[in-house]
Amino acid sequence: MSAQRLPVQLSSGNRSHCLKLVALVLLFAITGNAAAAKVYKWVDEDGNVHFGDRPTDSVAQELELKSHQSAVPAPQPLPDTRNRATISEVMEEERLRRKEAREKENQARQSRQRKCLLARDNLRSMEESGYLYDIDSSGKRRILSDAQRKASEQRAREVITRFCG
Repeated sequence: MSAQRLPVQLSSGNRSHCLKLVALVLLFAITGNAAAAKVYKWVDEDGNVHFGDRPTDSVAQELELKSHQSAVPAPQPLPDTRNRATISEVMEEERLRRKEAREKENQARQSRQRKCLLARDNLRSMEESGYLYDIDSSGKRRILSDAQRKASEQRAREVITRFCG
């Protein structure tokens, strides 16, 4: 009995599979050559520099190409749990420090606003009164002259400028 080979018929499914396999083999063959491609550099008789994938003469230099480095930084290791506790403590302290600074700033702003209002009220009272007076060391009122009154009003305006801006 002799072994007789039967003709092989490829169905459309098998044919498609074969074509995919051939395409894959060709793809690997092409990309393999591209990855191993060499680049040559040479200078012609006019002094022009040329680059190519094939050497043109014996003076062409083969260039060594460096691989392209990824722009994505390497992942950093996560801090261990001791560092996490320290980091969270530092962050909490910083948060509290900023909160205290904001509170102090708010208190200072409110104080300036209050002093501004008092200074404006003081100037308004001076301008509306018929006369101004000081109390001397014995407790008696001493009425200010016009020059003293103007100087006193000017000082009140300076206080307004300092606290009201």
